[in-house]
Amino acid sequence: MDNINDLQNSISAAVEEQTVVTTDISRSVSGVADGAAGISQDIGQVTDAAAATMDGVTKSLDCANRLNG
Repeated sequence: MDNINDLQNSISAAVEEQTVVTTDISRSVSGVADGAAGISQDIGQVTDAAAATMDGVTKSLDCANRLNG
C-alpha cells in the first residue's frame, strides 16, 4: 500500500512539474511571438522610410535636372 502511495505521489509531482515547464514554455513562445511582431513592425517602418527617402531623392534629381536644363 505504501508503495502505491509513493508511486501516486511521484506521478503527481511529475505532472505538476510538467505543468510548470509547459507554462514556462508557453510564456517563452508568447514572448518570441511578440518579439517577432515588433520586428515585423520595425521592418515596415524602415520600408516606409526608405520609400520616402527614394521619393525625396527623385524630387531632388528632378529639380537638379530642371536647373541644368
